[in-house]
Amino acid sequence: MRYPVPLTLAAVVSLGLAAGPAAAAADKRQFDARSVFVDDLVGTLNVETQIGGLVEITITGPDAKVADIAVRLEGDVLMIRRGMAPTKALDGFDADDYAVVHLRVPVGTPLVIDDMDGQANIGDLNASLIVFAASLDATVGNVTSASIDRFGSGDISLGHVAGALNANLSGSGDITAASAGSVNVAKRGSGDVTLGPIARGFTANMRGSGEIDVHSAATAVIEKRGSGDVRFGTVRGEFSYKSAGIGDVDISFVDGPVTIETTNSGKIYIHAGNADPLRVSLAEYGDFTLDGVAVDPELVVTGASIVKLQQYVGEFKASGAGDIRVAGHRIYPLARLSTDGGGSANKTEAK
Repeated sequence: MRYPVPLTLAAVVSLGLAAGPAAAAADKRQFDARSVFVDDLVGTLNVETQIGGLVEITITGPDAKVADIAVRLEGDVLMIRRGMAPTKALDGFDADDYAVVHLRVPVGTPLVIDDMDGQANIGDLNASLIVFAASLDATVGNVTSASIDRFGSGDISLGHVAGALNANLSGSGDITAASAGSVNVAKRGSGDVTLGPIARGFTANMRGSGEIDVHSAATAVIEKRGSGDVRFGTVRGEFSYKSAGIGDVDISFVDGPVTIETTNSGKIYIHAGNADPLRVSLAEYGDFTLDGVAVDPELVVTGASIVKLQQYVGEFKASGAGDIRVAGHRIYPLARLSTDGGGSANKTEAK
């Protein structure tokens, strides 16, 4: 399992500079700004950070493209806006045809990107980042929080997000982050979500196709329609998975309440840990396996579905016509159990 590693600042900036065209025109200025707002940019945005100082902006590219970008200070916000010069579609984006905006900002400068097409290379802001974009490929260093709203294509790669990462993604493209305080993802379309350790909760509402791959989280709540697999390393608390689509789930370890509801096909495999309690509802061709300990399991297994438990403790409840096996032995529906399988609803030793 691989996770994104944030690029160094020098690497991020060099990537952007390497992609930029030879300057046909240049505009360089400095401003005493506390934050930056980029509006309706088509082209390349490079953001380099420094300790203290003023915000410096350099714009290069074809004469008409440079002249079409207005830069002014509004209060303590540096506003960078593209005018009304026509632009061609970005299919086969060629940076030589567009302006390159290069910013040097003090560490801790918040950045807002509103309606951008092209590519962005952003260093370690250690401040908040807000992005609203159509078609954007972005590489970003460390930030305090990130709100990403992308409705077209392109991949977005983040470094360490100290606080909340909120992503609303439509269209195609992947999103990655080295780590985050918490994560909320709403996705329509295709593309994968790949995340390192999450200190608190992970929530996702997925429509379409694409995979979820997370190193670890305190809790995880996922609702999914469509296709794609889900993989987690460790979930230290609640894990909830509700799916009306197709795809497998693989979790290395859980330690908390586990709720599974599926109405289609797919294999769900939890390799170790404690599901306390365990609630499973499978329809059609569901397949659930827990190689850890199930506490007070309540199982609804219909159609051709199957539940496989290594062991359980506490009260056992089951319904439906599907198969239930414990330690490899089929115990349901051959025996309809409402106790713990040992003749006493109060026994708690592992079965």
